[in-house]
Amino acid sequence: MEISKLQRKLASLKTEPLQLNSNKSQGTEEFTEKVKNLTEELSRVTNKYLTLKRKVKAYQDHCQRKEKHFQDEIKRMENEYKSMLFTLKSKMENAYNTKEQQIEIELMEMKDHFYLELEKITSLDKEKRPLDSPAEDEFLNGISECSSASKKENMCPSSRLEEVDRFFARAQEDARNKIANLQITHKPIEYVIFMLRVFVKYSGHYVK
Repeated sequence: MEISKLQRKLASLKTEPLQLNSNKSQGTEEFTEKVKNLTEELSRVTNKYLTLKRKVKAYQDHCQRKEKHFQDEIKRMENEYKSMLFTLKSKMENAYNTKEQQIEIELMEMKDHFYLELEKITSLDKEKRPLDSPAEDEFLNGISECSSASKKENMCPSSRLEEVDRFFARAQEDARNKIANLQITHKPIEYVIFMLRVFVKYSGHYVK
């Protein structure tokens, strides 16, 4: 019996190193498999990171190009707007100056024509020309008296003629203001003629 026990024990001692080697080999294989899996996972994560990094870089480049395009477009539009504004301003200034000069020339011509017509009227016989109102008669009498006195002694009061000058000055200033406010009519001469008619008809209220 003892011999059998010893034999079995000896046999177990002989097989134990084989089991240890088998367990060691199995542990090495498991460790190797884990390392392999971790390496593959790291490779996948690295590839994802590099792909995301390339996408971010491409998006940043796209945003920079887009921003530069918008900045260039804004600069171009600003330059174009400034050029158009300068051209329009020059045209408006030229049109304003031309219209103002035209109005002044027309007013001066009308003023000369007005004085000429008044001089012709005062030279006519009062009985041959109809009078619209006592105010007009008084105004024309004043013009006639001033004309006669100025020819003789140059001593006539100049209030009536000065009032005419002031009227034309007011008409000229009114036209200039309307041009400046962009409210001038298309036919400013008709406006001045209308004011002249009102002035002549109601001259008794202005000339004393």
